[in-house]
Amino acid sequence: MNTSIEIPTPPVPPTPPVPTADSNSLLQFEDYVRQHPGTALLVATGLGLAAVLITRTMTPATPKNRAMQLLEDIQDRLSTLADNGSHAVSSGVDGISHLPLVQKMSRKFKGLF
Repeated sequence: MNTSIEIPTPPVPPTPPVPTADSNSLLQFEDYVRQHPGTALLVATGLGLAAVLITRTMTPATPKNRAMQLLEDIQDRLSTLADNGSHAVSSGVDGISHLPLVQKMSRKFKGLF
């Protein structure tokens, strides 16, 4: 025989959610998104791009990328140095050719070469 007695419990009515500032803001945001879907999409895209750019700038470069950047920097500096050097040599040759001593010597040795 079953001697246990079951006591019925009255059903508890669900409590309605209490509106808070957060839920009101969320409702206003949802309404705005429904009314302006294009603007919301552009804002979300902009925020996503900003997050990606911030993340990429904060992550350190791999050793291979750092080496490539260093080599490119060395190449740029060497090409600038070579350009400046060739300009200096050509201006030096032009300056020497106008000296009177060089002009006299070039007339004397003109027949030799």
